[in-house]
Amino acid sequence: MVTITKDEAERLVKEGFEATHSERMKLQRERLKKLVAYAREHSAYFRELYRDIPEDFSLNDLPHTEKSVLIEHYTDWVTDPAITLPDVQAYCEHGDTENGLYLGQYTVLHTSGTTGTPLFMVRDDHRNKIHGQLLAQRLLKGIPPETMDHTRRRIAAVIYAEHGASSYEGLLRQKYSVPGYEDNIIAVSVLDSIEEIVKQLNEFQPKTMSGYGSVLALLAQEKEAGRLRIDVDVIFNSAEALSPENHARIE
Repeated sequence: MVTITKDEAERLVKEGFEATHSERMKLQRERLKKLVAYAREHSAYFRELYRDIPEDFSLNDLPHTEKSVLIEHYTDWVTDPAITLPDVQAYCEHGDTENGLYLGQYTVLHTSGTTGTPLFMVRDDHRNKIHGQLLAQRLLKGIPPETMDHTRRRIAAVIYAEHGASSYEGLLRQKYSVPGYEDNIIAVSVLDSIEEIVKQLNEFQPKTMSGYGSVLALLAQEKEAGRLRIDVDVIFNSAEALSPENHARIE
């Protein structure tokens, strides 16, 4: 497994943001070729899917696939033969905060399944560090570091709060990262009724809050109606596009 330090990940992401357009496009082509070469070598599914692509291919030359097909061919899709779908599904019932890393090296997560088929994925420490730095330098750019510091403020996330869901697992890792401050972060299930969500937020009184755009818009209406009684100073929209109308209402 390729390893990377937090500082190395920070440097790589920063270099990507500072690169010129031509430099970035060149880097994208190089990385795409490496990804495809790795997939063809280690995944029987991609070896067959990419069998007829030209030598000097572009992204548009790659045949598309979809979640249901990947799930159907899971054993051939994964690039580590030790990974199996039944094991990953069983692992997701508890999550890595209780079980430790899957196979000693992987974080396990899945999509919400709102389209009918949840996709189970694994990612290693290298990918987690890069992802963390992308969030830090893109999502939190220009935001004071203490905004997401749960040792200094209360943070609430209205999300799909099920083990294995990417956003939920990330929140749990932060929640338990500093012993003694676990109660400063809560996950409120987006599947709860709006009345229950409002109740939990009123009781918790967060200063930083994140959630899906559609839910944030509903909470803004609850605030206008006087039922939501919180005073947050930072709100993060997650996963959904925010219309200008909802953006103005949330502000």
